[in-house]
Amino acid sequence: MSNIDYFKRFIPKSNNEEKPNYEVWSYTRVSSKDQFDRNSSVINQINANREYASKNNYHITEEFGGTYESAKTILRGLNLNA
Repeated sequence: MSNIDYFKRFIPKSNNEEKPNYEVWSYTRVSSKDQFDRNSSVINQINANREYASKNNYHITEEFGGTYESAKTILRGLNLNA
């Protein structure tokens, strides 16, 4: 063990360490009637998102989305390039 390593244990630990953020948003969509008809429904996606969040200790704070939406339309609404 080097001298520096020995003395590192005496450095006070900071109480200001950032805690991980487990709050997330859930976004669902189907872009076509065909996807909707093939059981890719928004309800199934919501349930899958909730299950994933529960298993991984995430807390969903907002759920949004819809049917027949284009990814380009959504990105345009967020002022992102699609």
